[in-house]
Amino acid sequence: MGNRAQTLAFVVFLGGCTAVSSLDSALPDSALVTDPRLLGEWVTQDEHGHVEHASVGQEDTRHYRVRYIDTNTDTSVLIMSVGRFGGRWLLDFRPTPDAESTIDRLGGLPIHFQLVLEITDSALRVARFDGDTLKAHLTRDRAPVLGYVIRSSGDVLLTDATDRLARGLAAYAQRPGVLTEWGIFRRP
Repeated sequence: MGNRAQTLAFVVFLGGCTAVSSLDSALPDSALVTDPRLLGEWVTQDEHGHVEHASVGQEDTRHYRVRYIDTNTDTSVLIMSVGRFGGRWLLDFRPTPDAESTIDRLGGLPIHFQLVLEITDSALRVARFDGDTLKAHLTRDRAPVLGYVIRSSGDVLLTDATDRLARGLAAYAQRPGVLTEWGIFRRP
C-alpha cells in the first residue's frame, strides 16, 4: 500500500471521500494539553468487521506517539498533539521525523491532518472534517476564512499558518454538518 493511502486509512473508515490536510498544525502551542485517558491500546471495527488498532504512548511532555495498524496490517507511526479547539477537543497528526512509511509529504514538508475528539469513560469518539462539505464551502465563499488549494487528487490542503488555521477551523467546526460520522475506538 502506498505511503499516503496507508496513513489516510486511519481516517477513511470515518466516511467521506475528500481528505482534508494542512501544511501546519491547527493547534498553537498555547492550546496543547495532555490527557492520560488517551494512553494505551485502542481498537475500532468497521461495518464489514475489519479491526484497526491504535497504540498511544507519550512522546514528550506535550505530544503523543501513535502506532496505527490498519486492516491490512500496514503500520503508520505518527506524532499526535491534543488541544482545545473552539469548544471542542482536536487531535492534530503529523509524521514522525523519520516518516518514510507514514504520511504524505508535499515538497518535503510534512502534511498534518486533524480529527475532532470526544472522550467518554469507555471510548474515544473521533470524526474528521467532511472534505466534500469543506471544499464546497471554500470554493463558493468569495472571502474564505481559510487559505487552501485543491490538490490534483481533489483533496483539500489548508495552507494557513497555525494561528490563522486554528481560528478558521475553530469557527468552521461550530457549523452543523461539517464533520463525518463519529468513529469509535474502544479498549481491546
